[in-house]
Parts: sequence; C-alpha cells; structure tokens
Amino acid sequence: MQLLRSFLIVASLLLAQIMPAQGPSWIPDGKGFQGIPVALYSHPQEGVYTLEVRYSPGFRNGQLILHRYNGLFSTRSKPLPVQVLTAGNDNAMSVCRFRNRTYVAGSFVSNALGIRGVAVWDGLHWSAADSGLWAHFPVHDEISVNALAAYKGQLYAAGIFRFSGLRPLRNFAVFDSISWAAVPFPNGEVSCLLTQGDTLFAGGRFDSMGNVAAQNQAYLFNNIWHREDVHFPVRKLLVTPAGMVACSDDSVYLRLSRGWIALQQGWNYAIQQLDGICRLKNDLYLSGRFLQTDG
Repeated sequence: MQLLRSFLIVASLLLAQIMPAQGPSWIPDGKGFQGIPVALYSHPQEGVYTLEVRYSPGFRNGQLILHRYNGLFSTRSKPLPVQVLTAGNDNAMSVCRFRNRTYVAGSFVSNALGIRGVAVWDGLHWSAADSGLWAHFPVHDEISVNALAAYKGQLYAAGIFRFSGLRPLRNFAVFDSISWAAVPFPNGEVSCLLTQGDTLFAGGRFDSMGNVAAQNQAYLFNNIWHREDVHFPVRKLLVTPAGMVACSDDSVYLRLSRGWIALQQGWNYAIQQLDGICRLKNDLYLSGRFLQTDG
C-alpha cells in the first residue's frame, strides 16, 4: 500500500451511468504540485481551479497558489504569502468565482495585504475582501472560513468566525462585493456550500440552520431554509447528472431514490481525508490524502 498526499486523482466515468458495483478507474492527475492541493472548483467555460498550499517548515507560514486547468493546459497565479492559522490537512479551504474574480477562503491571514480568511485574485493581483472574516479568542485569533458559494448575485461564506472588521457575524455571512453582512447561522459548523439553480445547499456538522431543525444538510429556497437530513457529517457536496454526491471525511456517497450509496466499491484508493471535489465534463476530480491499496 502507498500513501498518496500531494496530488489530485481523477475518475474518468460517465456520471449518468454510475452503478454501485462498477468502480470507476482512478488515476493520479500529474499537474506537478509541490505543495498540497486543498480545494477544487469547476467552471463550465473556464475549467478546474485548484488551490495549492505550500507550507514552510513548522506549518505556520506558507504560500497560496491558484491553478487553472482548461482541459489542455494549466496556468497559475503568483504566490500569496500567508500565515496559516490551522496547520496541515485540518485547514479546510474553498475556491469560488464571483463577479469575474476568484475568491479563496480558509484559515489564513496575509498581514501585508490586510487579508483575513478570504482573498481575491483578479488575474494580476491578490487583495482583501473588505475587512475579511475573523474571530478573537483568549489564546489567539482564529479563522476558519470553510466554504464559499455565489448565489443570487451575492457571495456566501461559512465556517467558524465572529467578525468582519468590527461588525459582528457568526459562522455565516454574505458579501455583495463591497462589505460582509450577517445572515441566519447554524447550530454547528458548515463545511461546504453548493449552488444549484435557485437553491443553495449547505452541508457540515450541525443540527439546525437558522430556526429550522436539520441534520448535517439543509437548503435555501425562496429565502427559506429547509431540512434535508443526512446521517453522516458532510464535508463536500456536488451535483452530477447521476444525482447529488456528498462526501464525508473518508467516503463518497451518491444519492439515489432508495437513499445514499457508497461509491468506493472496486476502487484501489482508500480516502484518508477528502479536501476537494468537482466535476468537469465526464471527469470527477478529488483532492486530499489517499491510500493506494493492492489491486
């Protein structure tokens, strides 16, 4: 067996024809990452965006590098020097396109640029998203912006945070490209956000969203949160032609009419920790830590 840490794996498959007994063929995606690819985002016209973290010794300082792959070749941003507030693979991160800019979120700051939790790449330069998102605790400041999603002309962010500048926020916020504002928050932690048409899905480890009881997953439609209970903590969500795909820390599930089924049957990779998932055409991309098994 072999532990695979710092690359993507890709499943080439027709998602509309997934069957539980048919294990898709997983292959390393050799894009030459020197660090850890921690977040994925796909755009139908622009391709797959990957956020790479390159840690310095001690895992407290590092660089963020944004890659874009259009199916033929890759480009990348200039590095963003950051101080990483949550070390290693526990640092959940997210990428999202919003109003022709690319936003990245995670547990990091860049003091030189005034960035806290959320950074913006305009194709040439990195900048802050307003005052960012942060939290102050007795021992040290902490930021954990787990998820981003563009929904109805605004950018939603979720994680664990308390403020934007001096404005109080709690774990869920919305950005109009100028400033952050508070929205109803969960009782627990949201790990991922997903937009599908007029619906915003939220997944994580929580038991309510706003004033609506919901176990680990909920969706926003017509400005009202609705419950959609899931029996496992949800780390990532993805909509495919075959149905919704949900990921826990170490498993990938597909929702069918009879319920959720695991997709790992027949794979020769065991997931140690899943950090990112996205789809481009008929390929499903995963990033994280994987254990290659025999066979």
